[in-house]
Amino acid sequence: MRDEYDFSKGKRGAIIPSLGKSRMTIMLDDDIIEHSRAQAESEGVGYQTLINSILRKAVMGAGKAEAKPLTVATLAAFSVKNCTRCNRIAGDRCIA
Repeated sequence: MRDEYDFSKGKRGAIIPSLGKSRMTIMLDDDIIEHSRAQAESEGVGYQTLINSILRKAVMGAGKAEAKPLTVATLAAFSVKNCTRCNRIAGDRCIA
């Protein structure tokens, strides 16, 4: 090993960019994150992947080929609530 290294030409951040993805910071309620993590763990996916798929369904109209404009009303229709029978996210197929 060298005694000193020259990082003057170094760059910060990820080495390999993720194509088709953008990094952003958003504030989510603690209960939304906890619920997302729990559901993601039970489904065997990452919680960010789960949140991305929920947002994609909201934007795409839950299966429609055309994207709708993202509005407060659109997001309110997909608010995360638990089913009273099976405790899954409302809007998912109930398993009870």
